[in-house]
Order: sequence, then structure tokens, then C-alpha cells
Amino acid sequence: MAGLQCVIICRGNHGLRKFAVGPKRLDCASHVPSLACLRRKTAGDAFGVLKMAGAFKPSTIRGELNAAGLRFGIVVSQFNNFITDRLLAGALDALERSGATEKQIEIVRVPGSFEIPIIAKKLAATNRFDSIVCIGCVLRGETSHYDVVVSETARGIQLAQLDSGVPLIFCVLTCDTLEQAIDRAGLKGGNKGYESGLAAVEMAQLSRKFSKNSARSATRVRPRR
Repeated sequence: MAGLQCVIICRGNHGLRKFAVGPKRLDCASHVPSLACLRRKTAGDAFGVLKMAGAFKPSTIRGELNAAGLRFGIVVSQFNNFITDRLLAGALDALERSGATEKQIEIVRVPGSFEIPIIAKKLAATNRFDSIVCIGCVLRGETSHYDVVVSETARGIQLAQLDSGVPLIFCVLTCDTLEQAIDRAGLKGGNKGYESGLAAVEMAQLSRKFSKNSARSATRVRPRR
């Protein structure tokens, strides 16, 4: 074992090099790039990317947090209302801070989270709302009922949103314990209802912008008679 050596082939600045490694021997070390060299190269590449990003500035479309002239629907689950009432309060606070008044908001209460999608879709079909917040809370139990309710509620809300074209904000807490839900309804994890209220305003503004762009495109391109 004392005379055991291995041969390593590495790529250096001058092509491929072969060197032997033994107990106390390392040949062709000069062809192995140093760590400092690699760091300088990485720093140079990063500087080039930042420089290019500074010069490359595509247009960005964002939704303003201004609720003036918008209408909002809120669908709230009555099940686990100890949590959903806190989420509702957070959503209303966000809408009020964004400039919405009581007349711009309509609240509908449903029995549970599973019933949210159908009512949210019916509200969207009225064309009276710019965005709709869907509030619920599902806690894991001893059976697989939790998994069914969570997956179907999320799928239903997404399908209703895609079918109607009205932004539906998903504010259904899916937690393993009551403590996790409480943390996300105003304690350590913030209030997800408040975040959803802000998202409702932003998505409503974005949706209006794209609707205006579509209308402008339709007026510009008219079929020839």
C-alpha cells in the first residue's frame, strides 16, 4: 500500500494535464486553478450581470393599491369562525386603508370552506365585482376528510377564477393545528386576511389595466367591410 499512487487528469490553462498523487507527492500543481482565481472570475461574472441588468430595463406593469372606484366581494366560511372572523377583519382593514368604503364591499357567509367556490363563481358571474376574497379555515383531523376539503376547495376557487376572469383571492388557511391558524390570523404569522385584502386591490387594478388594453386593441383592429 506504501507505493500506491493514483493518476488524476485535470484541465488547466494549457489544456489537459496528468499528474500522480502519492502519499507525499503532488505533481503538476501549477496547472490546478487556485481558489483566489476562481473567486475573481466569479466576481467578474457577477459584475457583468449586474451591469447588463442595469442597462436592460423592460416595461413593468403593476397594480396600484388604490381601491377608489372598485367593488369587492368577500365570501366567508362560518365554520371555524373564531379564525375566519379575524381574517375577515384583516381583509376589511386592508380594503379600508386602500381607500374602499362600506358601499364598495359585499360580504356573503357560507357554511364551510367547501361551499366557497360555488358562491364565489356566482358572485363573479354578476359582473358587479372587480375582485373577490375567499376566506376559510380547514384544520386537520383524524380522517382524510381534511385532504378532500382542502384540495377541492382550492381547485374550485381556481376554476371559478379562470372561468369568470374575475380575480379570486385564496385566503383559506389549511393548518394542522389551531395554534397554527391563530398565528396566521393576527399573531406571529401576521394576518393573512390583511394580505389577501391588499392582493384583492392589486389584482383588481391589474385586471382593469389588461381589460382596457384589450378594448383598445379591439378598436384599433377592425374587420374590413
